[in-house]
Amino acid sequence: MKNFMTLVLLGGALLTITACQETQGNTEADSAQHSATTDNSSQTDKEEHNLDPDENPNSTATSVLKFKLRESTTDSVKKSLLDYEELPNSSYAGGSIINSDGKSFDLRGLYATQFGFDKDNNLSYVYMKIKEENPMEYATFDKVVGYIKDKGHQLIKEERPFVGDQLAIFSTSNNETITVSLLHLGDFSIEVEYLTNEFKDQRNKQRSNDSENQKTKESQNF
Repeated sequence: MKNFMTLVLLGGALLTITACQETQGNTEADSAQHSATTDNSSQTDKEEHNLDPDENPNSTATSVLKFKLRESTTDSVKKSLLDYEELPNSSYAGGSIINSDGKSFDLRGLYATQFGFDKDNNLSYVYMKIKEENPMEYATFDKVVGYIKDKGHQLIKEERPFVGDQLAIFSTSNNETITVSLLHLGDFSIEVEYLTNEFKDQRNKQRSNDSENQKTKESQNF
């Protein structure tokens, strides 16, 4: 009888140990699975964080050429250009200015570009100069305006005389302005500007100050 009780007690102890081991095993498996899920999530976040601003598929920023207003940086723009010149002076937004030709982009007739950045090195301004292939009918101008309309940007002003300067101004959903213009008596080149409204305000303010200063200097000659 005593031996039987001993066996029963030992059997109970073994059952208890086995149950504890199984519980511990389940806990470790759950912990490992949670750790793997967390690692995968962290890896995904890390991969998205390491993307260049121009490559982020989830971005809702305004696209222009290969870049995104407000998100592309000085470094990411430089990496995409075959050749460029960084100017010594600052843009109206307080950042750097980069000039380049059109060879870095698949856009027929593009022969000059400029990129302006703010103090945080984010893209605030893009300028393009495109040769008008049909000055009599403004065919290239129409094509450029059509591309911008297709992107869903809102046309807020248009001046399209049969003969004379051509102009189209758009507003983006991100509080930015796009201007397409062609001077009738110029070199038949289309000028396209993408700029944040903050950049535009600073430019207007600076140009107004420069104009007043010039008038003051001129008045001293009389």
